Amino acid sequence: MLDQFFLDFYKKEKNNIKEVLDVGTGKGTYALFLSSNGANVEAIDIVDSSEIFINSSGIKFTQETILTYAIKKNYFDLIITRSVLHYLKPDEVQKIAFRIMSGLKNGAFLYIETMTPSHEDRYLHLPLDLVNMFNGLYLREKVEEVREIEKGKNHFYWHLIFVKR
Repeated sequence: MLDQFFLDFYKKEKNNIKEVLDVGTGKGTYALFLSSNGANVEAIDIVDSSEIFINSSGIKFTQETILTYAIKKNYFDLIITRSVLHYLKPDEVQKIAFRIMSGLKNGAFLYIETMTPSHEDRYLHLPLDLVNMFNGLYLREKVEEVREIEKGKNHFYWHLIFVKR
């Protein structure tokens, strides 16, 4: 399901979004939505999601991790990372941050959704940490929310939109 924060952002910026990289596409919800609205989407995930996109034009799926994926330079209008960064160690996020930033055109957007980790093998990246890691970008919007994932267990989610100037 698309979150409301993303939908509100997309309504304002849809005319400026033609080339998209969806990092950690999972079930392809965002890739399918953006493709159905005219964007060309490169979708990557470490899990094979190719069957989801068989009948979808405008989506190129690659089974690969963001740590090794060759991001086209100065190419994308929007890069999405949802529920990905908490799997990466801080030094790994730092390494990919420069590559992600260089993949954005001037005036383009980076949309990040991250959360408090649910397992010991996950990593916490607070919004301020991400602002520092993606310091070549301007933080345009930030929203925090709490979701109950199990009875009595809550997680904080952060939605951030950065702009490359």
